[in-house]
Amino acid sequence: MMESLDDVYFKYDIKNNLLYIIEVFSSISKQYKLEDYIGKFIYDKDKGKFYNSLVSFKKTEIKFRMITNDDVCWFKLIISNCQNEICWGSFKNINREIELEAENEILRIMNIIQNYMLKVPNQMEKSNDFFNNLANFFEADQIFVALNTPDLEIKYSSDLKNSFTINQKQLRILEEKYLEKSGLVHRNNNIPEIPEIKSLIDFPLYDQNNQNMGFLCVVNIKKEIIPENMLDFLSTSISNVIQIIIHHEELEKQGVYDLLTEVKNRNAYEEYLKNARINNLKNLGIIVVDINGLKSYNDTFGHRAGDKLIQNVAATLSQFFKSHNIYRYGGDEFVIICENINEDDFKDKINLFQTNLQNVTVSLGYSYRINNIEVKEMQDEADELMYLNKQDFYKKHPECPKRKN
Repeated sequence: MMESLDDVYFKYDIKNNLLYIIEVFSSISKQYKLEDYIGKFIYDKDKGKFYNSLVSFKKTEIKFRMITNDDVCWFKLIISNCQNEICWGSFKNINREIELEAENEILRIMNIIQNYMLKVPNQMEKSNDFFNNLANFFEADQIFVALNTPDLEIKYSSDLKNSFTINQKQLRILEEKYLEKSGLVHRNNNIPEIPEIKSLIDFPLYDQNNQNMGFLCVVNIKKEIIPENMLDFLSTSISNVIQIIIHHEELEKQGVYDLLTEVKNRNAYEEYLKNARINNLKNLGIIVVDINGLKSYNDTFGHRAGDKLIQNVAATLSQFFKSHNIYRYGGDEFVIICENINEDDFKDKINLFQTNLQNVTVSLGYSYRINNIEVKEMQDEADELMYLNKQDFYKKHPECPKRKN
């Protein structure tokens, strides 16, 4: 059977479980037990689908793969007539049809990638759309990117309705036992430790120096036709996309984060003022912090030492206000905005911050409101109180020259 790739007719005797095969350009009929035929000629992954379709004894069409001359080719099973426990049909060679379909699939995925790459400079928020489109393309439950950070983190993922969360322990299991580290696209069926994963394809991702930067994982893929050359193409193309995403995230971070302290900068604060949803707030606390004597410190010990002082204050703020918005508002000034915080907790955090500062003192002012929340007014109130405390500091330390505003 299948010495050529021609279409084939068949007759199936369900009572005796016999399959009669007749090649189109041959008058020779060959007889097989169905199990023997399936075991010898049908591609492993399609055996169950082929068997169930044939013994269902109904008119149907399915795509499946056959082993022909040590090669695997696509055919369509067509059951055209069934009566008296006999059914007739044909196997139609659709290899070229599948090749064309695969070429169209490659064009589709190229379009998804190119469309995203065109949007990246102005639409970083669209990265989720990219991974959702990939998941839909593969007919997969989920797609996620695991980056080779010290903690191996899932950085990007689709968020379709049928997505599920991979926790850190499960991610470690995947990395240690299932993700291919040889630089090849790799397939796994069934991950016993994670029952939600029925199948997994992972694509290694590389940076511009050809160093592995992580994996893109496609979970529970349902698409049948994925040519191997598409997988190789995707591994390279998605690596390029991930590099672009990371690059633009770094640029975006530089736009809203202060490079010295790694807290948000004044641009981010101004953006907050524009977009603050005051009506959704139950209460609000604002703190203004100004480092005492920074000019004198810089003059005495140098600006690098002064930078370390600024970093010290920022790190201590981050320790006690890490779930709130911290902004470096000026050279030695910080603004902290605490949304929906209990007043006692707010004051406790301020006290903890002040008592845990080391080798530096600050002048501080704050404003807290439950009603009549106006951010700019509250900042002015906090700023005025900070200024009074600053004047008191300079009275006690006349040796410190005042900063010129």
